[in-house]
Amino acid sequence: MILGLMKKFGGMSAMARALGHKYPTTVQGWKDSGAIPHWRFASVIAAAKAHGVELSKEELAHLGQGQEAAAEIPESVAKFDAASAILRSENRYRALIEQALDMICVCAHGKVTFINAAGIKMLGATSSNQIIGHELIKLVHSDYQDIIAEGLENFIDEGTVVRLKFVRLDKQVIDVEIAVMSIGSFGEKSFMMEAHDITEQVRVAATLRKAHHELEQRVEERTRELTEEIAERRRAEEKLELSAKVIANLNEAVVIVDTDFRVISVNPAFSQITGYSINEVMGDRPHFHAAITEDPEFRAKLNDSLDRKGSWEGEFWCKHKNGNDHALRLSLSAISDDLGEAQKYVAVLSDITKRKQDEERIHFQANFDALTGLPNRSLFHDRLNQSLPTMERSNSKLGLMFIDLDGFKLVNDTLGHDRGDLLLIEASKRLTNCIRSGDTVARLGGDEFTVIMPNLTDSRNAPLLGQRILDALSEPFDLNGQEAFISGSIGITIFPDDAKDATSLIKNADAAMYRAKDQGKANFQFFTADLNEDVKERLFLKNNLSKALERDEFVLHYQPKLNIQSGAVTSCEALMRWVNDNMGGMVSPVRFIPIIEETGQVVEIGEWALWTACEQHKAWCAEGLPPIRIAVNLSARQLREPDFV
Repeated sequence: MILGLMKKFGGMSAMARALGHKYPTTVQGWKDSGAIPHWRFASVIAAAKAHGVELSKEELAHLGQGQEAAAEIPESVAKFDAASAILRSENRYRALIEQALDMICVCAHGKVTFINAAGIKMLGATSSNQIIGHELIKLVHSDYQDIIAEGLENFIDEGTVVRLKFVRLDKQVIDVEIAVMSIGSFGEKSFMMEAHDITEQVRVAATLRKAHHELEQRVEERTRELTEEIAERRRAEEKLELSAKVIANLNEAVVIVDTDFRVISVNPAFSQITGYSINEVMGDRPHFHAAITEDPEFRAKLNDSLDRKGSWEGEFWCKHKNGNDHALRLSLSAISDDLGEAQKYVAVLSDITKRKQDEERIHFQANFDALTGLPNRSLFHDRLNQSLPTMERSNSKLGLMFIDLDGFKLVNDTLGHDRGDLLLIEASKRLTNCIRSGDTVARLGGDEFTVIMPNLTDSRNAPLLGQRILDALSEPFDLNGQEAFISGSIGITIFPDDAKDATSLIKNADAAMYRAKDQGKANFQFFTADLNEDVKERLFLKNNLSKALERDEFVLHYQPKLNIQSGAVTSCEALMRWVNDNMGGMVSPVRFIPIIEETGQVVEIGEWALWTACEQHKAWCAEGLPPIRIAVNLSARQLREPDFV
């Protein structure tokens, strides 16, 4: 029976609304029990009549159990009871609605016809007149108007709660949850809507979501950080393990010391480099500590570098355990705490003894003469150039000597190079014994030497040294049992009297030396102004001689030798002459022979003279003249050439 009634009313919810209930719980209870309580029979009949639901005789009979047929109940009594019930219900519900904390409004055909006090306050109004009569859709935020426009009937399903945004009269947007129920008959489109303000709830929820999201992010970040930390720690451990292996296998010694420079740890290479075992140095200062601290200046530089940069690098010599000197390169670095205070030091040692020895050997080869051990031409120029500014600042004089060993070529050519080398070594010793402390003797090459005499108080002191050198060189030389004699030609120039730059001083001393040779050798000569002309002439001669053979400027003149009795030519001597237009024509051999001897051109020119004399003799024979001997002058230097014969 109950199911048929529910169907005629249009369903459980519609029947409940017809009876005046918001929720269908009562009708649900009837359905479950299968019967309507007898005290509700009249309410059902009244609701059926009010909503035009036609009941069958069986249904009316069922609703009238224990009484007369329901059709026979006076209609006036039924209407009065129904009206009384509705009035009581309306009064009760109106009181509840007016006192409700949430907004409750009634809408008919889309317009507000009723709103309670809570709704007026929620929408920012001061009276219901500001709301009633207005379209509900205009109170809804534009983002949600399409939902409302479709009709409130879409939201009347039991338990349906819809979230919207209302726009208050002051334009403030609020979040609400609404529930809708139909309150009119079918087709009236009359609805009651309950709205609960959830703005704060939405804000709190958003805050919680944000906090939750941030927490998730932080958890994710921290998880990632922990993962990275673990990975980094593992990598650090692997690096430490690798570093330990590398340090253990390094060729360099690695020493860790405390702030008192006492050894905490060393690697195996330390013992190989220093000779000290690990047990011998643990807890003590390493053997090189004294080398880097005994010199106050050295120690001050080391400490200053450690304070400023936290590291220091340097090289020094110290004693190996076996007593030998060895050179070390030390790289010292501080290990500091978070406050920057040094807690330990790491010292890396390399044995650079061989490199130092190589450097010294290379330096010696670059700056000293391999035969005599004297400064060479390069070091001579360096010391001279360094001395001149010092002399100028102190207003002092400097003497420069050029010394050429007279007769050396003869000894070298006749007694051999070995004895010639012995003569040069002995001569260098004698020159060194003659000079003052602070003077420099240098070998420029061959048999040419120089002496730099700084801080001359009087230029007249230079001849004293010059004479002492001449006397020393005049003494006989014992060359492995072979006695030899030489002399010296010395040229002297004074700074700043004669010149103020190194190049000019060298040129002046060279000119003075050649003047000494011209004066018979075994003497010294001071540079004078007229020697400049001699220097210029020698330079002019050298420049022109360099191309003379190529330009075919040499000629041979033949001086015959006669048999006095017969008057016949028996032989001749080939005499070389030089014809140069720049030199005014024929140049005397006296002027150019010494220069080609000095420059070494004599070998090439002498070879030309031999070939030319032979060609001339061949030509004479071809002309029918009898063969004769031709004498050609040779230089001792030519005789030393391996391909001469």
